[in-house]
Amino acid sequence: MNLKSLLNLLLFVTPIVATLAQKITGQIINEYDKTPVFGVTIYSGGVPFAFSDQEGKFEIEDINGIKALTFSHLAYTEKTLLISEFKSVNQLIYLEEKATMLKEVEITASKNPITLNNIIKKSAKNFIENYKSTPYLANANAKQIVMQNNTYLGYIEMDGLLYNFIPKSNNTFRYPFIFPKEYRKNTETLKTNNNASKNREMFNYFGSDLFREVFFTNFQSSNLSHPLFKKHKYDYKRLEDLEINGHKYYQIQFFQKKGIYVGRDLFNVYGEMLISKEDFSIARHKVSFDFDDIDSNEMVVLYTKKVEDIVPYKITLNSKIINPKSKKKNTFIQTCLTIDHSNTIEIKDITDRVTFNLNYYLDELKYNSNYWKQKSLTFSTVLIDNYLKILSEKDFIEGDKQKILDTKSKYYTNEHERFRVEQIKLHQEILKSIKL
Repeated sequence: MNLKSLLNLLLFVTPIVATLAQKITGQIINEYDKTPVFGVTIYSGGVPFAFSDQEGKFEIEDINGIKALTFSHLAYTEKTLLISEFKSVNQLIYLEEKATMLKEVEITASKNPITLNNIIKKSAKNFIENYKSTPYLANANAKQIVMQNNTYLGYIEMDGLLYNFIPKSNNTFRYPFIFPKEYRKNTETLKTNNNASKNREMFNYFGSDLFREVFFTNFQSSNLSHPLFKKHKYDYKRLEDLEINGHKYYQIQFFQKKGIYVGRDLFNVYGEMLISKEDFSIARHKVSFDFDDIDSNEMVVLYTKKVEDIVPYKITLNSKIINPKSKKKNTFIQTCLTIDHSNTIEIKDITDRVTFNLNYYLDELKYNSNYWKQKSLTFSTVLIDNYLKILSEKDFIEGDKQKILDTKSKYYTNEHERFRVEQIKLHQEILKSIKL
């Protein structure tokens, strides 16, 4: 081969090599038993780029500009690797389980040593007795960001009244929902499929699905599987005690090896709790629950005391759609709900006046720029707050442009209009009669 032919070959091959080098594939393995790890989030600069599937495999199409990747999972020790340490394909990443890393604390030199079983019993009793079981209303702020393949699809925020309805049980947050007061968003819609058009609706509205029903559905699931409810059985492990801002806590890990069957999917539940050493009340609940190979969810609930009641005041949910066959693969949804209990009021059951399908029509909830200008920023998460900083008022004005009721639509009927008017009237009555 002459020099000219060799140069031509190199010129042809070089772009191909460069293209291949932009992609990384790998598999995440449990260091202890060499099994694949499902539901690991792969971050770079705080932004989620990929998730591991049921076989522990992941793929990142373009690594240009990425210097390092962080592998995060609630049950494992976080690990960060430089891109220079990667092979381009089939990189094996070993993660260490927290349970095998931390030694169980031994209590000695005490006349009445407290055991792990004692801690669980006392905290469970405290939780069931004091976790607020009376329906109540509180001011709330909800923020949500949606990403797919590390690209931002949109942001939405709502201020409103959170209604905590507990039907015939003291399992609080069984069916919570928000009566919106003000809202804003920077895209026309965050839905990846248009359910309204499929149902031949001729006007835009939102109900619980605006904040993607996955949020409240998953929060219900996490409470139904809460480690302090007696009907569920977990394996517990006491980790090293913690001291935060002068307060001391028991750190308890919980996991259920066989998963919990909830009538649809088998999902694994595992996580950590912080229990106050002072009165055995729960301070933090971190939990992951994975629905087969469909999605993986991580939730952090922070609790506070309102008189004698234990109430959640900040809830952050990360939902990851992992199923490789899904059109929504590599979709990442982060929702942060902040609840203000300073003016919480207990109320009688009002579900005879409202339904869980209560809809709010967007032509009645226009974006109010003055409201949001005067409102102090409610900090939520680094990812959401950083994205919020780069959005302008123009982004929200554009995102708020909604289609109005199309009375000329062939699908429009008098029944539709009657239903619409009734729902708007009910919404206005509720907000007017309840002041916080």
